[in-house]
Amino acid sequence: MDNALLVFLLPAIDEGIHSVLQLSFAVLFAGVLVLVPRAVALSARPDQWERRVAHGQAYTSADDLANAAATPAERWADIMPSLLLVFGLLGTFIGLGLALTEAAGALAPGADALAKLTELMDSLGSKFKTSTWGILAFLGLKVWFTRQPYDEWRQ
Repeated sequence: MDNALLVFLLPAIDEGIHSVLQLSFAVLFAGVLVLVPRAVALSARPDQWERRVAHGQAYTSADDLANAAATPAERWADIMPSLLLVFGLLGTFIGLGLALTEAAGALAPGADALAKLTELMDSLGSKFKTSTWGILAFLGLKVWFTRQPYDEWRQ
């Protein structure tokens, strides 16, 4: 893997709010990538599904029955890839907002504007890390769920 790509993908470990932001989002995405598949693997079982289905209730379709039987982990797993994309975008917007605030400070009278803007431009690309992580986490979960079709097993 190219060193520049690795530097881009890894969270920055330095002083400041940008590092805290990146580390927080990196931990969030890594945690979700580990915990959601684990939770689904533990709960997506026939005995769990049978316990969740209300006996004596008429279901109009197989989808209705499958939705009624779905465990909370399965429900979260269904929406989590999309939430990861949204969290990635949120992190990017927060990072860009912070960067714009820094840019405004760099343009203040008496500041060494060129040096501060150069530093800002160097770090501006890293603001897109959280979006990249969100997309990678989305793809990771989608691939995992495709290989482990628990929703098909339920039907």
